[in-house]
Amino acid sequence: MEYHYLAVTNVFEGINTYGIAAFADSDGDAILIESFADLSPDEQSVSRLVSDCNELELDPTQLRDIVDDFLAQF
Repeated sequence: MEYHYLAVTNVFEGINTYGIAAFADSDGDAILIESFADLSPDEQSVSRLVSDCNELELDPTQLRDIVDDFLAQF
């Protein structure tokens, strides 16, 4: 099964925050596996995280650890 990661945007009271969502491709359908909202107001840092997860073909079972590491750097 293939997995893909996308950046998600949340807007609350005019403030954008960014997160990540993991999807599985199943017979042409995208199925949401897990998501983490409001990781950062920095769109570029979350975009890099998403890009790295896709490039490394990260298994979604590892996403929580990756998000913890991402948050620990702030």
